[in-house]
Amino acid sequence: MKLFRSKDKIDDASIETLPPRRRQKSQSNQFRVGYTIAGESRQKRQDELERTKAHKRKSRKNKVAIAVAVLLLVLLIGVITTISIKIADRREAERLAEIEEALTPDTPIFDENASQAISSRVTEFVAHLEDDVEDYNIELERVVLPFQKAREVHIYLKGHEEYYKMTIDRSSAVQAEDMSEMVRYLEERGLTPEYVDLRVKGKAYYK
Repeated sequence: MKLFRSKDKIDDASIETLPPRRRQKSQSNQFRVGYTIAGESRQKRQDELERTKAHKRKSRKNKVAIAVAVLLLVLLIGVITTISIKIADRREAERLAEIEEALTPDTPIFDENASQAISSRVTEFVAHLEDDVEDYNIELERVVLPFQKAREVHIYLKGHEEYYKMTIDRSSAVQAEDMSEMVRYLEERGLTPEYVDLRVKGKAYYK
């Protein structure tokens, strides 16, 4: 029987002469060295590299998707904000236009002071007075701002010769009621004064 040392090279022919246990052990060592250790290790490294690359590609795609989503969200917020501001501005403009229209009287106003512009307080007072006298079937003909009388207005009525002195410092509704009472009072007595002064609360003077 031929003996082999552990360091001797074992080829395929020699393996056939080995006892069954030595032959099985040598084949196992050859299989592990040729396939398991070298081949399987390389395959594992290759698989790991592929997984790493796939993970990086997926991570890169996720980052791009997140960046695009954030950008779209910012753009959407900007568009919504711009639209909201425009809608608010339009509503405010419409509201101011309605207020201005409501406070613009139809009755002509004449200023004896030759002023270039009539104050908003006067126009508001006359506009409210127009609404107030409708309850008493009275219609305004014209309004005159007397010379050097800052808060005084002279009210002329259609179908009446007298005019009524009022002040913009008092409620137009109260003065409209006082005027209606004076109109009825003068008509019942057949009086035709030049004017009626309603500027003092609770009192009326006519001349």
